[in-house]
Amino acid sequence: MKKRTRSRVPRDNTPTMILPPEKNQPHAGTEEPAKIVVIQGIASGLQLLLDRPKTVIGRSQDNQLVLDSTTVSRRHAQVTKHSNRYEIEDLNSRNGILINNERLKSNERRPLFHGDTVRLGDQQLVFLNPCSFSDQEGISAITFDRGKVRAEVDALLERLPALRKLR
Repeated sequence: MKKRTRSRVPRDNTPTMILPPEKNQPHAGTEEPAKIVVIQGIASGLQLLLDRPKTVIGRSQDNQLVLDSTTVSRRHAQVTKHSNRYEIEDLNSRNGILINNERLKSNERRPLFHGDTVRLGDQQLVFLNPCSFSDQEGISAITFDRGKVRAEVDALLERLPALRKLR
């Protein structure tokens, strides 16, 4: 006798859709600022909220993020905020900037994405922006209806008996 498994979710044959972010979801908002965290170097563990239009990083004491290392220029980099998007620019530094191990050209601007690593001389930082899980194509805040996904998987397993054994 075949044992039938039932999904707890009512079956709906419409395919799963990627939903646009809801305005009231905290992770999809645009108000919470991103931050830079020093993960390797002199100020390891230091966190700086990127809550102003421009944030300058460097060795000089008048920068918003001070990295007191001889491998960091006085004014090394600038992070610019545009709504909930951020970009970094090399301010003609001596040792340059690496974004995810790719060299940024002098005076070049590049967008920052959640989880990007930024190397300034011997200092390594990570950019964290949990409000916007965007990639370079602009896909962000993807939401799935878990019930529909579960129902689709159950329906697929019903049609393909060989996969049922893998459950």
